[in-house]
Amino acid sequence: MSESSGPIIDRVLINVLETMAFIFADPWEEIEVEELAPWLAVRLRFHGHGEGQVVLATTNRCARMLRAEVLGQDADEVTDAAAEDTVRELLNVICGNILTELYGSVPVFNLEVPEIRPAECDEIAGLAESPESGKVFIDGEPIIVALQPA
Repeated sequence: MSESSGPIIDRVLINVLETMAFIFADPWEEIEVEELAPWLAVRLRFHGHGEGQVVLATTNRCARMLRAEVLGQDADEVTDAAAEDTVRELLNVICGNILTELYGSVPVFNLEVPEIRPAECDEIAGLAESPESGKVFIDGEPIIVALQPA
């Protein structure tokens, strides 16, 4: 990739949040990642026409809020497992849209099962600083999506 994919990822992230979860994103502001911990990171590897991974990072609070918005639940009633499932599915949709935006609809990609885990603050800071990332806030909670070619 010769140009930064950050603006494309921003556009895809905003569009997916609006269409999948009916959530309107706010512009990114610089943050102190330590103040928002704990964080989750979801990684989805892809192979085929190109290889790499897309990583979505957000806070535990945001994952619960996303689940609640998607299903019309109260965020306090959402389990960690349900919130994690929602973030995995969100990343599936985001990744597919990013690959289509970057490469068109003809190339074939194989997507692996998204892997989720707690994330360290230095990893989150690195994702946020990457020119290959899209970043937004929803209701004061951050979401970062980064493309990392192999």
